[in-house]
Amino acid sequence: MEQEKNEEVEVIPTEPTEGEKEPENTSFTTLYQQVARRCYVTSEDQLIVERLTSIIKNAEFSVKKLLGIFDEKFDFSLPSVENELFLNYCFYRWNNRSQKEFENNYIGDIIGIRTNNEIAYKKSLENKVEENPNEGTL
Repeated sequence: MEQEKNEEVEVIPTEPTEGEKEPENTSFTTLYQQVARRCYVTSEDQLIVERLTSIIKNAEFSVKKLLGIFDEKFDFSLPSVENELFLNYCFYRWNNRSQKEFENNYIGDIIGIRTNNEIAYKKSLENKVEENPNEGTL
């Protein structure tokens, strides 16, 4: 006989109720709401919340890697081309589409953003060397 799990799952509210303060991680809450809208999700069923949360957390890693984003604190919830690609990636994953299919359909955008990010990263490294020219030398 199987035992039921008595785990509590944090339900991400769509909006704070009157008198409630904003959640501490408003960036994730905003991202969750954006992804839920993109995936046409209106239910707050625990299984749906768990699945969307898992997709978002995995997508943060995957999309950063795809786009060459080196900033661990990059905020995908802010309006940007990266945000749009992130939402589309989550939509693909929600619909059980493969990462390869996403990459094939968005390769032009991925290459453009990745190139820009790699150039910016290289410039930031060059600036650090210019600021501290003797650092790392004996």
